[in-house]
Amino acid sequence: MRCAPFVIELGVAYLSVLSSDEFPAVTNSTSRDYVAIAAYNTGPGSVIKVFGSGRTTAVTAMTTAIESVDSVALDSANPRA
Repeated sequence: MRCAPFVIELGVAYLSVLSSDEFPAVTNSTSRDYVAIAAYNTGPGSVIKVFGSGRTTAVTAMTTAIESVDSVALDSANPRA
């Protein structure tokens, strides 16, 4: 059985790779975090498919969509806050 700290370290490393290497064209850091988390959960290919057929088209669509999400105040987006 693997030790929990090692598994956590691997997960953090994978998130870092997703954020810095897979979606560098997403320039807003908060947006890139959202995309990296979505890719961590579903795989980068799945995230790209949702937003477009090719990586360039997908990143442009993701950036536009996520900028809309970023513009909403966090307090109004989370009714439990």
